[in-house]
Amino acid sequence: MRRRRILGGVIVVCAVGVLAMLLRPERTKIAPPYVSLVKIESAGLTDDEGTEMWWVTLSIGNTNNVPYDPENSRYIRSCLYVEDGARPMEVYVANRWMPIKGGLGCYTSPGRNHTVSFIMPAGANACRASLKYTHAEMSNVWHGRLRRLAMWLPRHLRSRLPVSLWQVYARYRPSSNWQEIDIEVTIPPPVLPLPRFGE
Repeated sequence: MRRRRILGGVIVVCAVGVLAMLLRPERTKIAPPYVSLVKIESAGLTDDEGTEMWWVTLSIGNTNNVPYDPENSRYIRSCLYVEDGARPMEVYVANRWMPIKGGLGCYTSPGRNHTVSFIMPAGANACRASLKYTHAEMSNVWHGRLRRLAMWLPRHLRSRLPVSLWQVYARYRPSSNWQEIDIEVTIPPPVLPLPRFGE
């Protein structure tokens, strides 16, 4: 009788531990995206007032330094989704801020960069905007948590698990934990003559 009680207690403790692992949300502190200037080219265009236009390329970088491993939940949660924020893209030219068309929305893996380009008036010396970002998460949270638990199993046991467990886990989506930041990028005077876009 005593042995049964001890065994029953061990089973209950193990069950509670497994349930706690499944329900415990993962928490990963991620760095915000880093926006920088890549290059300035002549767009070969002028606006209605005859002002020359630039073709400016910016880089949106993911500075989270996590080795590539699509089976690692820490790697997945270090991938960034970026969307435009409340403030539109603006450039500072002729002593005033003016809006331009374009957006910063993208998806970037850890250590990777995504480039976006904008047409703006020549002579602009800064651009600014607000953007929202969040980390990636599994599209099916329960499958993700089951897979996270399965990673604790010995390799020979993991190889016997259904293939569908790993395949569902590989589908990502943005988490609901969006954060918004303001960014401003300085545009230094370029070296003339500018290369022409596409050449």
